[in-house]
Amino acid sequence: HTAAAAAAMFWGMKLEPGRWTPFVPPPDVAMRLHVSQATARGDALKDGERVVIKMRCESDEAVLAGIDPETETMSDDEDGFEKEEYRVATLIGGRVETQGLDLVLDEYAEFTVEGSCGVDLTGYYMPEFGDEDVDDEDGMYGEEYDSEEEDEEFAADDMDALESE
Repeated sequence: HTAAAAAAMFWGMKLEPGRWTPFVPPPDVAMRLHVSQATARGDALKDGERVVIKMRCESDEAVLAGIDPETETMSDDEDGFEKEEYRVATLIGGRVETQGLDLVLDEYAEFTVEGSCGVDLTGYYMPEFGDEDVDDEDGMYGEEYDSEEEDEEFAADDMDALESE
């Protein structure tokens, strides 16, 4: 992997009330999307008014991501794939106008807003790490060593220092 491929890249999406906006993963790129924040757009959110951000995706992926379903009902989209809707955040004017999120996506999903104002979703693409990219435990410290043996050597050195005082 090159350094450019391993770097995180900014991502943003503008959501409009009542309109489903798709997230389509980039083809042939080993990156996942981390959606990290939802923010009410502009000054359109009145004090105490609620705006709900919803996500629609295939249920298996949502379960893996740890999202609780809003309802048990499923809807069919134009392609015939069954998707479930989930509430991912609620913004409240004058109180909570920005909400941190921790959604990791690697498959198609759709987002919408229920309420009177638009919402900006932001986050970043992050590289997918496979088994070949993960260092083994020995490599993590630069070389293999026996921690018990080193602890005994350290204790012996400490005792020598105390006895010489």
